[in-house]
Amino acid sequence: MFRSKSDAPKIGDRYVSVGREAINWEVELVFQDPNKIPHARLRRTDNASIQRTFSLAALTDPVMFRRLEATSA
Repeated sequence: MFRSKSDAPKIGDRYVSVGREAINWEVELVFQDPNKIPHARLRRTDNASIQRTFSLAALTDPVMFRRLEATSA
């Protein structure tokens, strides 16, 4: 599914949704559902009370999300 383990989404990775409204999200949890499908729970960076769960296939689909590069502080 992924080119390498390092390409797989992990906790702390940031994504922006693609489409009408660009929303920044941070990966909070990566898990497998009972059917062994990998998912990630995302939390909005501007409102921590809003969470969504997506399959990793959806999260890595460039039509839905774009991964943000990590910035060095």
